[in-house]
Amino acid sequence: MRKKLLVGCLAAFMAVTAAIGFTACRENDGEDGEAVVAGTKGLSYALKVDDGTYCVNGMGNCAATEIVIGNTYNNLPVTSIEDSVFRGCRELRSVTIPNGIVSIGEYAFHDCRSLMSITIADSVTSIGDDAFEGCSSLTSITIPNGVTSIGNSMFSKCSSLTSITIPDSVTSIGGYAFYGCSSLTLAGITIPNSVTSIGYHAFSGCSSLTSITIPNGVTSIGKHAFYDCGLTGITIPNSVTEIGEGAFGSCSSLTSITIPSGVKKIERATFAGCSSLTSVTLLNGVTSIGEIAFEGCRGLTEITISNSVTSIGEYAFNSSGLTGITIPNSVTEIGEGAFSNCSRLTSVTIPNSVTGIGECAFSSCSRLTSIQFQGTKAEWEAIEKGEDWNGWTGDFTVQCKDGKLDKDGNEIA
Repeated sequence: MRKKLLVGCLAAFMAVTAAIGFTACRENDGEDGEAVVAGTKGLSYALKVDDGTYCVNGMGNCAATEIVIGNTYNNLPVTSIEDSVFRGCRELRSVTIPNGIVSIGEYAFHDCRSLMSITIADSVTSIGDDAFEGCSSLTSITIPNGVTSIGNSMFSKCSSLTSITIPDSVTSIGGYAFYGCSSLTLAGITIPNSVTSIGYHAFSGCSSLTSITIPNGVTSIGKHAFYDCGLTGITIPNSVTEIGEGAFGSCSSLTSITIPSGVKKIERATFAGCSSLTSVTLLNGVTSIGEIAFEGCRGLTEITISNSVTSIGEYAFNSSGLTGITIPNSVTEIGEGAFSNCSRLTSVTIPNSVTGIGECAFSSCSRLTSIQFQGTKAEWEAIEKGEDWNGWTGDFTVQCKDGKLDKDGNEIA
């Protein structure tokens, strides 16, 4: 009876294990088992109960600074490196991962600040998030063909990384993937044509990255993806339909940009702080310009807004270098502070499609002398205008189809 009960419990356990995909490792009995083939002595291995292979699960009593992971243990294959195994091993300088290993866990080499060299076998198909984050001495790495994604924060803060080889098998670059890789240059990275998405903050803080080619096939660029990079120019392919908030913000060396027709909205702060930006091309397709989209673009003296744009967001061009602006007749609303603090702005053309001008829309445009309104005086007066929409401006005039008004709406003979 007791034997039947034991068999029944075991069968139930195995059924539950299979159902939930249980992959836990069972600790090895000790370090006095059979030697690891071709691997550094002292590392800790454990048997995986799901498939009968071993995983590396700790440094054990290993004190080496240059290690080779074993590909077998106790005559069974070693197939994975578990999460956080070498995390914080700040004396570790070199790692060789042999053929047979298929996965490297999350945080596996996190904060290994002295790690300068790592060789990863082609058998590896999965590398976890944050795997090499903070490896500030790592200068180069080759991702094996078979890995399908560069995970979140995988190389974040690898400040000495100058080159990385990304295979055609990779389809996505995760959030913060190369965040703070301040030594990474154009010569050191090529995004393969297989990539379709670039995650949030993916290249943020890559101050040495002056140019990069985004392949045709990428459909989305995440929030702050290239924030505070050293970019001087970039070509966005026609395949891109979404550019996230702040994607190119604070790229103070960026001089020109063309937004493809598939992008419908310039999100909040997309180019804010791009102080060297002088040329922006908005292809027909963009329908709205978001809040502070071009705020602080002091080098931007002119921009052609396409007829597809229907709204200009709050403070969209605040403190930019615009000298003149023509608002297309597709626009119905000019947002609060949209052109405020544009101290070089002298002339504005506003269509009669506009029904509202937000608070402080043109405030502190001290050189503004002329508004050309493409409607009648009555239509101008009918526009709902927010408080201080024209505060602290020059003594401009409003030229309507049927006459001229001063800045306060009084008729000029």
